Amino acid sequence: MKRISDKRKEWLEQYKRILEVYIPAACARCRMRGNNWKHFGGDFEPHHPFKRTTREFCCVVVPLCEECHRWVHENSSAAKDEGWFTNPKTNFFNS
Repeated sequence: MKRISDKRKEWLEQYKRILEVYIPAACARCRMRGNNWKHFGGDFEPHHPFKRTTREFCCVVVPLCEECHRWVHENSSAAKDEGWFTNPKTNFFNS
C-alpha cells in the first residue's frame, strides 16, 4: 500500500480544518435544508467552483446536496453558465 507523503498529509489536515470552520445549513443551489458536510456525517458535499487547481482555490468550497453536486458535474456546460464553475483569474481577482 502506498504511503501518503508528509506534505499531502499536512494538506489534508488543513483542508479538514477548513471544513470544520464552516458548517453549512442549506444547499447553495436548491436551498435544501440540512446540516454539516458529509465528511462529518452531514448532508452536504463540498463543491470547488474554481476546481482544485491550487491549494488556495481548493479552500473555496460551496455546500451542495448530493443531487445538485452530481448535476453540476454531469452538466458542466450548463453549470458553468449558472456560475458553478468559474475561472479564478477572470472572476475572482477582477471583481
